[in-house]
Amino acid sequence: MNGILIPTLQTRRLLLRPLELDDAPQTQALFPHWEIVRFLQKIVPWPYPPDGAYTWCREFALPAMARGEEWHWTLRLKSSPGSMIGCITLMSKDSNNNRGFWLGLPWQGQGLMTEACEAVTDYWFDVLNFPVLRAPKAVPNIASRRISEKTGMRMVATEEADYVSGRFPTEIWEITAEEWRARKKIVMLRTAPDKCAHRRVAKTEKKEDESSLLSSGDSEGLSNRRAARACTRAGSIHADHAGLIGVIHVLSGGGRSDGRSRNRIRLIGRTRCERKHVTALLAG
Repeated sequence: MNGILIPTLQTRRLLLRPLELDDAPQTQALFPHWEIVRFLQKIVPWPYPPDGAYTWCREFALPAMARGEEWHWTLRLKSSPGSMIGCITLMSKDSNNNRGFWLGLPWQGQGLMTEACEAVTDYWFDVLNFPVLRAPKAVPNIASRRISEKTGMRMVATEEADYVSGRFPTEIWEITAEEWRARKKIVMLRTAPDKCAHRRVAKTEKKEDESSLLSSGDSEGLSNRRAARACTRAGSIHADHAGLIGVIHVLSGGGRSDGRSRNRIRLIGRTRCERKHVTALLAG
C-alpha cells in the first residue's frame, strides 16, 4: 500500500480531500466539543490541548498515510470547498476498527456523513481491495449506529471498550466486499430513471384536461380532444368535405375465436347523418 496517492472523492454534496497539515487550524476550531468526542476512543486527549490537531496531523495521521496504513480525508461542502466540516478515516491495522469519523455540530443530522461513508467504503473495497470492513460503535451512540444500518452493515459481535466519556458496551459492525457490491446493484436499480414516469404524467394530464372540459360542459371539445389523442395511437383518416369534419380511427382489437385481430372503426362527427356520409365516402 506504500506510495499510493490518495485521491479526492466526491458525493452529491461533498468533497473529500486528503488530509494536509494545513488543515490543522480548522480541525482545532471544529473538533473539541463534548458532543463530538464523547464516543470516540479513549486515545483522544480530553480536555483537548491547544495544539491537539496540529500534533495529531503531524505525529500520527500524516505518517500513517505515508506508510499506507491509514487514509484520512477532510469533508467539505461542494458549495463551500474552502471550509472544512469534518473528517473521515480508513484504517487497516486493527481488524475490528477500519473506519472512523467526526462531523462538526452545525452539519450533523443532514445525512452528510452517510454520503461520506458510502464514498470511502467504495474506496476500501474497489481500490484498496480489502475483503471486509468493520467498525465499532458504543451502544449509546445511536447516530453512528444508524449510519451503519443505512450503509448495509450488520452487527456481528459485542465487547466492552473505553471511550472519552467512559467504558461502554460496544457493537462491532461489518460488511463484506460481496455484500457491499450486491447492495450497490440494488441501490442502482432503485434509483435508476423511471422510463415510464413520462407516461404516468401524460395520463394524469389527460385526466385533468378531460375533467376540466366536463366541468365546463364542453362535450364537443372533449370529443375532439379524445379524437386528437386517438390519432396519435394508430393510423387515422381525416375527412373534410362540404363543411363536414370527421375523424375515422382504426383500432386493432382482440376477441375473435380464430385468433385474428378485429378492426373497429371509430367515427366522430357533428351528427349521425354526417357520420354516415363519412362512411359512404370511405366506401367510395
